[in-house]
Amino acid sequence: MIVSFSLELLNAPAVVTQFDAMPDVLTEVQYRLCGFDGQRYAYRTATAAFAAPEPDAFMPYDTLTPEIVTGWAEAAAADDIAVLETEIEAELAQPVQEQKPLPWLVPGIASIGLTPAP
Repeated sequence: MIVSFSLELLNAPAVVTQFDAMPDVLTEVQYRLCGFDGQRYAYRTATAAFAAPEPDAFMPYDTLTPEIVTGWAEAAAADDIAVLETEIEAELAQPVQEQKPLPWLVPGIASIGLTPAP
């Protein structure tokens, strides 16, 4: 089974703070890691935390794009993402389970405790 993964940023509030002269530094975002095996999907939600940037590399908050922040999240949470991928692969490897009434019970009658006559 081959599972393809994608990381999506959640529309949850981001955590920002001020470092030295750099205002509104992005320090934390929430993301969802999705896995798809061609038939089913599973996901995990987690948080990526970022260290303070070097002043030369600082990007103002209002100039950030989903592509930039997704790349940062993938890099910052690489170890966590590897663990989540393993969890998702294990979940998708499980057989599909469903609940069915016992074959001798007629729908509707089972709920009142009667069984059909032989």
